[in-house]
Amino acid sequence: MVEKSIDGARNFLAQLLGPAVEESGLLIRDQLTMWRFRNQVKMLNKAMDSCRKNNISPKNISLKLLCPLLDYAGLEDEEELQDKWANLLTNMVDSDQNIDNHVFPYLLSQISIAEYRGLEQLVEARLERIAKLNEDLTAFKAEYPVLKAEYESEIMSLADEIELRRRHNVGGGVPYKPIDGLQSSQMSFTFKLELMAGYEAKILQEIKAPDAIDESGFKEQEIGNLTRLGILKSVAKPFIKTDSLEIPNEPSSEYLTVDLDIEIDVSADQHVLTKLGELFILACKEKMVGVRLS
Repeated sequence: MVEKSIDGARNFLAQLLGPAVEESGLLIRDQLTMWRFRNQVKMLNKAMDSCRKNNISPKNISLKLLCPLLDYAGLEDEEELQDKWANLLTNMVDSDQNIDNHVFPYLLSQISIAEYRGLEQLVEARLERIAKLNEDLTAFKAEYPVLKAEYESEIMSLADEIELRRRHNVGGGVPYKPIDGLQSSQMSFTFKLELMAGYEAKILQEIKAPDAIDESGFKEQEIGNLTRLGILKSVAKPFIKTDSLEIPNEPSSEYLTVDLDIEIDVSADQHVLTKLGELFILACKEKMVGVRLS
């Protein structure tokens, strides 16, 4: 009865796993062990090839980090995700990366290939956005001293000319010289200076800002899973609605009172990529020149 039960279980397991388990006389436990071992060997060889390709001299890592990674990777039969396991191990043994995050293997074991692809696209778009912002910031820093000196010079020149015209106009008996246009130009240059003064902070804030995901690219349960893992998080997305503004026609009134209805809805939310999620995806990608993960 026991042998018959084991045979039945073995046959059923073979149906479940398909080509993952070859027909043999091994016990079920041995079959699973061999299957996991083959996946681990495949992943280790890929990581070794990646280290050679990138001239990485592997450092020692703790068993507390290595053992869970090997255990999880042994259960992975998706070829594309096996590559991610190899990339993760490669980055973890790379002294330049200095990754010592014990949660990354767990996160990779908990997501599907569809979830990973969606996250990878989001991270790649974020890197492109940040690279463009950094280019803009570098160009601005190079131009700012010149523009600042130019605008300040214009403001001083305009101020001198405005003062001369005021004295001229006060003298009387001479044609009036308007100063309104000069004052407008002076205000314009002053406003440009104020904008430039806050431009660097604005760019840095945009770089740090998290990226909202396109939720149409994920299933509801996938968003729930990624949120559970801390890869995504839900943030409020306030919506402000105002009615059209109507200004009464009261020419005789010194002051006008206008009623403006503003409706603020904070019940809506959106999901954004967390810093943990970004670092996790980068750790699972092939080593990228100029991108540090620590």
